[in-house]
Amino acid sequence: MTTLNGNPLDALWMSFVFNRALTYDLLDEVSDEDLLKPWPRPGLDSISKQVQELAAVERAFDQALVSGTMDFSGVPDVMAFDRVSDRAKLKGALKAADEAFAKTIAEGVAKPSVRWDDVDVSSVVHLSNLISHEVFHQGQMAMACYALGIGLPESWRTNWAMPKAGQR
Repeated sequence: MTTLNGNPLDALWMSFVFNRALTYDLLDEVSDEDLLKPWPRPGLDSISKQVQELAAVERAFDQALVSGTMDFSGVPDVMAFDRVSDRAKLKGALKAADEAFAKTIAEGVAKPSVRWDDVDVSSVVHLSNLISHEVFHQGQMAMACYALGIGLPESWRTNWAMPKAGQR
């Protein structure tokens, strides 16, 4: 595993930061109306709700690195997220979660493993799961954007080799 400063989590964190930047790019690209356009998905049925869930889950992943136990009890049920059209509030929630997670890694307080139900996974696998979670939601958001005619940021078209909406 490639390390930065001797910590294998550093390299994975950089991967997360790269992928999270794409989520910020989407927030910068879409309109206030687009943030709330409803999708045919129960619960997390808008970009706004997806972003809120991303921040909440990242906080749970961060807390698990410190405690050694994955606990989603602090993450609201998918049906409980509000319709938030305040882009600054959404970005602020992501930024706060990002800063807290970065601090956990920088301070070296991460446990070597995290207990997920009845399985212990290394902190490296745990952070890999967070990256997968981010990209999973980006896939959902991309499909919704195509279905609803919402434009994708250039970074998504470049990094995920995605055509503009309406192209075949």
